Amino acid sequence: MSKLSNIYTKILHSNIFISILILFTLILSASLVNTTYAVKFNLFTNETTYGTENGQVKFPHGIAIDSSGKVYIADTANNRIQVFSENGTFINKWGKTGKADGNFNTPSGIAIDSSGKVYIADTANNRIQVFSENGTFINKWGKTGKADGNFNTPSGIAIDSSGKVYIADTANNRIQVFSENGTFINKWGKTGKADGNFNTPSGIAIDSSGKVYIADTANNRIQVFSENGTFINKWGKFELNDNKLNFPYGLAMDKHGGMYVTDEINNMISYTPLISFSNKDGRIFASNSSLVLERVIDGLDTPTAVAFLKPDDFLVLQKTKPLIVRVVNGQILDQPVLNLTNSTVIKGCMCDIAISKQENGSAYVFLYYYMGEDKNGGNLTGDLVNRLYRFELVNEKLVNPTVLLEMNSSQNALHNGGKMVIGPDDNLYLTIGDIDGRTTLAQNIKDGPLPDGSSGIIRITQDGQPVTDPITKDFLLGSSYPLNLYYGYGIRNSFGIDYDANTSEFWITDNGPTYGDEIDFVKPAFNGGWKKISGMSSLSPNFDKNNLTDFVGIGKYYDPAFVWQTPVGVTGLAFVNSDILGIEYKNDLFVGDINNGYLYHFDLDHNRTGLKLDGLLSDKVAENQNEVIKAAIAQIYGKVISLELGSDGLYITTANGKILKLTDDQESSTPIG
Repeated sequence: MSKLSNIYTKILHSNIFISILILFTLILSASLVNTTYAVKFNLFTNETTYGTENGQVKFPHGIAIDSSGKVYIADTANNRIQVFSENGTFINKWGKTGKADGNFNTPSGIAIDSSGKVYIADTANNRIQVFSENGTFINKWGKTGKADGNFNTPSGIAIDSSGKVYIADTANNRIQVFSENGTFINKWGKTGKADGNFNTPSGIAIDSSGKVYIADTANNRIQVFSENGTFINKWGKFELNDNKLNFPYGLAMDKHGGMYVTDEINNMISYTPLISFSNKDGRIFASNSSLVLERVIDGLDTPTAVAFLKPDDFLVLQKTKPLIVRVVNGQILDQPVLNLTNSTVIKGCMCDIAISKQENGSAYVFLYYYMGEDKNGGNLTGDLVNRLYRFELVNEKLVNPTVLLEMNSSQNALHNGGKMVIGPDDNLYLTIGDIDGRTTLAQNIKDGPLPDGSSGIIRITQDGQPVTDPITKDFLLGSSYPLNLYYGYGIRNSFGIDYDANTSEFWITDNGPTYGDEIDFVKPAFNGGWKKISGMSSLSPNFDKNNLTDFVGIGKYYDPAFVWQTPVGVTGLAFVNSDILGIEYKNDLFVGDINNGYLYHFDLDHNRTGLKLDGLLSDKVAENQNEVIKAAIAQIYGKVISLELGSDGLYITTANGKILKLTDDQESSTPIG
C-alpha cells in the first residue's frame, strides 16, 4: 500500500483531475496480478501526458487488461480507446468523436471477455460497442431510453466467467445484464435508497464466485448482489472522512478478493479485503465454500441467547420479552416454558440462559435478567434488580424458582452483563459489568469500597454457594461476601464467556469505552484492568500496574489476547470443540460483534494461552477497518448478539430476529436464500 500512497500523493499535486485517480485505482488493482503496472504507469502522473497525442490522455475513466497483459484505456475526453504494453509503450488506438460504428461520445466503462473481445460503455451515445483486440468493430446494442436494452448514460461494465455482460445503466438507476451478443437477459434496481435501489450507479465489479458489486454513487455506498440480482449486502454511508464513502465511483477487484474503491469527494482510494457474508434470508456467500449458513428460525424479538435441551430442541431468550420459548425441530412451541408478563417488566434484557442436566434426568435452567416489578399498569416503579435464578424443568415448564444472586441497579444503568456458562467443574460462571460505572476495588479503585458483585466473573455452585479451591479450601480473593464469589474482576462490559475444552481455561470478550474492545484469556484471579486500562498496555503510555488493585498480590493483570482499537461492539464467544465445521476449525475460537455483524475466527497458539496471529495482526491489535476485516471470517446480516455451539453447528442469534446455524457444507442441508 505504500506504492498506492506515493502515487496518490503525486496525483493530488498534478492537474490531471479525479479521472486519473480512478484510472490509477484500476491500474493498481491490476498491479496485484502483475506488480509492474503500478510503477511503469507512473508516466501518467506527469502533466505532459495530458493531451491528444498518442499515449496522452484526457480524463480517462476506464481500464482493462487482457490475458496477454496489454492495457486498454477508455480515453474519455479524447473519445477513443488506447492500448499499451504492460510497460506503458503505446501500441494502438481507435475511435473518434461521433455516433457512427466505432466512434464514441465520452466512453467510460471497458471490459474484456475471455476470448479477447473488448466491450465499451459508450456513455453519451447510450450504447455498448464491441471490438476485436485490434479495434475492429464487431457489434453494438442500445439506444437512449428506459425500455429493456436501452440506456441513459451507461458507465460501468463487467463480464462474468460465463460471458454475461453487466452494465451500470447510470441515469436509469438500474443494472442490466446481456449475453455476449447483446441479447437482453435481466435487469434490477430503480431510483431510491432501499436495498437494491440506486442513485446514479457507476462502477461495477464481479468476483470469482459471481457476486456483483455496484458503486451506488449518490447513495454513498457499495451494494452486493447475486448474479441474478438478489440483494445480498451493502456497506458505506455519507461522511467527509477517510472511513466513510462520499460518491464512490470506480471499483476494481484484485486477485486476493480485495476491492479498491475511488471516492471522488473525499479524494481517496480505499482498499477493502472482502469476506464471506450472509443475505437477509441467512444464506451465506462464502469465500470459504466449506461453510454454509442456514436460517433456523426468524420473527423473534431480538433473541439474546439459546440453550440446548437436546439436539434440535432449545430454549430462546428475547431481549425485552419476559418469557422463554422452546424451539423443537425449527418450530416454536405454542406455549412458552416460562411466562412472566403478568408480573415483570424487562427494562434492560433477558440476558442469558444456561442448562445443566441432572443425573435423575431433570434439568436445572439458570436465567439472568435485568428486571423490575410491574406495580402500576405496565409502568416500572422504583429501581431495578439484576437477578440470577435457578429453575427446574418439569413437565415442559420452568418451576421452583430460586434466586441465587441479586444486585440492585437503576432504571438507566448500563453494563449489567449477564453471560453464563456451566464450567468444566460443573460450577456456574457469570460475567457482570461495571453497572453504570461503579467504583469499587473490583474496578481497580484502590481506595474504593469493597466489591459488590459488579465488574466480575462470578463463580458459584449450582446451588448458589461460593466455590473454594478443592485443595486449599480457600477462596480466591477473600472469604467475605460477595468477594468470595469472584473468579476474575476488572471487567467493564462483557457479552461472551466460554472455556477451552482442551485446557479447561476460560476466555471472555469485553467492551472498551471509545477504544479497546478485547478478547481475554482468563486464569483464576484474572484482573481485566478496568477502570485503569482498556486494550493493550503498550498503547497506554501512562499505564502503571502499581495503580491496580491486586488483593494482596493475588489478582493478576495481563494484556488481552486480541484488541480492536476502534470499538466493534464485541459480543458472543464460543469454542468449537468438535469437527462440526470441518477439521480445520476444530478446537478454534469464534467471536461475534454487533456493530458490523462480523463473525471472527481465531486459531489458538501452541500453548493455547493466546491466539495464532500473523502479518498485520501479529501485534494482536486490529488498528483499522482493513485489519478488522482480516480477522473476520464472515459478515452476518442482522448483526451478531450471541454464539452457542450445538451438536450440528454454531448457532448465531442476530439483532434482526433470526437464529442462524453455521455448518460444514458437507454436513449441511441446502442453505436458505
